[in-house]
Amino acid sequence: MSELIKDRPLAYGFIEDGNLHSLIKWPFTEEASVFQPVGKSLVDFIRFDRDFMQSVFEILLVRYMQAREHKDDYNFIAAVLLEVANQNRLIGTNNYLTVYVLSYIHLLLEGEVDPRILVGEKADVLTKYIQSNLQDDAFFTKQELTGLYMDLIEEWQLNVESTLSLVLEQREIDGLTPIQRYYELEQTDEEFRKYWHSDFVMKLGKKADGYDVQHFAVLENIDDMLRFELVQTLVQGIGFKRCKNCGMLFVPSGRSDTLYCDFVADGEEYSCRKIGANRQAKEKVAKDPVLQEHRRAYQRLNKRKEFGYMEEAEFKAWAKEAALRRKQCKEGIITFDEYKAWLDKTSLQKK
Repeated sequence: MSELIKDRPLAYGFIEDGNLHSLIKWPFTEEASVFQPVGKSLVDFIRFDRDFMQSVFEILLVRYMQAREHKDDYNFIAAVLLEVANQNRLIGTNNYLTVYVLSYIHLLLEGEVDPRILVGEKADVLTKYIQSNLQDDAFFTKQELTGLYMDLIEEWQLNVESTLSLVLEQREIDGLTPIQRYYELEQTDEEFRKYWHSDFVMKLGKKADGYDVQHFAVLENIDDMLRFELVQTLVQGIGFKRCKNCGMLFVPSGRSDTLYCDFVADGEEYSCRKIGANRQAKEKVAKDPVLQEHRRAYQRLNKRKEFGYMEEAEFKAWAKEAALRRKQCKEGIITFDEYKAWLDKTSLQKK
């Protein structure tokens, strides 16, 4: 094990204005600072699919092999890998993506797995593989390492997802708030406490960019990072929701009553938020005959404009008049039949 990381915490964390600040450091790079709303890194971590992470590691692996062939120098190779990671925004955007990317770079450079990320059953498999192939720097061996690394990440993803569901979504069963349920599980469930106990080493420290003193949590490993963020989300009452489109947990980034997340779900072209907005608009139109008639007329004339049978200026003038009359209909100044008659007259006529 590298002496430079042997006794060093994986990260330091503190909360400020509802945001989680994490300071993460490896010997081959400057300290990485990750700043996100409390809880967001946690739920985003669950969403990292295997194909995405596999592609991230394969890019780093290929560049490692190329750099080493060009110049077998530790600092040169480290600089190449960090440049790739930064260009692809793999460092600083999410706590756990940052940790796994930097620890993978460490694995390539040092030929060892950082013990601070070795948590869970898959950790033993990865450790034994490293030990038996320590001197083998072949490309195919590194590819096998990448697969085992992904197994390690997926084990934690499943653990986090099941824990969030257990802690956040059982109110109808036991009537406890999430923080009360967390406390109850920590006190009574040995398996839960093994991974999710709320004990942290805390100390005072000065932020690097000034003289402000903060109360830092010393996060020894990936286990500490995950549970520190989970505990903070519960203590601060962060509102998690399940997306109405993809069904995954998320932390609303805008209005607290939003129903859709910002992710692009598997098989979709657009984000759940965009899909949801379109769905809500259609539902609103379906329930309102005034909007239905307006939409039909608008689409008819829009097509006419696209095919060159109507000038752009003429279409805009009609749209402005239609919106005014729709407002009058909503306010009862004109009747629905009067509004529909006007729409039919102006949109069905042929030139």
